[in-house]
Amino acid sequence: MKVGILTMFGGLATIYSLVNVVAEHIRMLLEAGIEVRLLVCEDLPDSEKHGIYLDPRIEWVKVCN
Repeated sequence: MKVGILTMFGGLATIYSLVNVVAEHIRMLLEAGIEVRLLVCEDLPDSEKHGIYLDPRIEWVKVCN
């Protein structure tokens, strides 16, 4: 099974609560062995990845806003 998570995050600051919610969902999906594709805004800088967002099992797809 594969799961795609569509966000329009322009950044991954943890003060934005949805960033934390998505991180927890990703963690649960990966622990269950489910492939995750994360669709994000094309402007999201790779330098903002931290924590679970650094997991190499996540497939990042940048989409036009």
